[in-house]
Amino acid sequence: MNDGPFRHSVDIQADDLRVEPFHETRRVRYFDCGDRHLNDFLNTDEVVEYEKEYLGYTHLVFLHGDPVAYFTVSLDGLRVEYLKSYKSFSRLSELRLESLPAVKIGRLAVARAWQNRGLGRLVLKYIVGMALNMGLFRAARLLTVQAKPGAIGFYRKFGFELTYETARERKRANRTMFYDLLYIKDIANG
Repeated sequence: MNDGPFRHSVDIQADDLRVEPFHETRRVRYFDCGDRHLNDFLNTDEVVEYEKEYLGYTHLVFLHGDPVAYFTVSLDGLRVEYLKSYKSFSRLSELRLESLPAVKIGRLAVARAWQNRGLGRLVLKYIVGMALNMGLFRAARLLTVQAKPGAIGFYRKFGFELTYETARERKRANRTMFYDLLYIKDIANG
């Protein structure tokens, strides 16, 4: 398979990673990604509440038994108005859709010791695989994220695009970004 934007050299082999669903009994108090809010989410009742309320599912990523990253995903929808500057979506307006179905990355955090070594890339590739291989593709056209200003460059490397800047977007610190899963499906089948 040609991995398109996900094909880069990395310090870590995907086979060395183990991804497990978060369990309330599996707190990771010493996990540190450099962002207090992301650390706290993983180590407070917030992650438990998200799962109890079906707002998102968190997965822990382990390398040789050590927690090195985590991510939270949920189902989402991106309003068509956010895509109006992209010609590739213009024909979808004929279908009179208000929004396109999506898988949302709610959080993606990599431990400080593993940042800038390719782990985030592998985790992102894993999330794309989840969306495609678990049958979500039939119900999700996009992968979305509310990217913090410092993370926009990371997501852009992999083909994520900023949405059209609506009035609502201009009021936010984080920016909505999307990745068209149809693109990666074409790469996988090509």
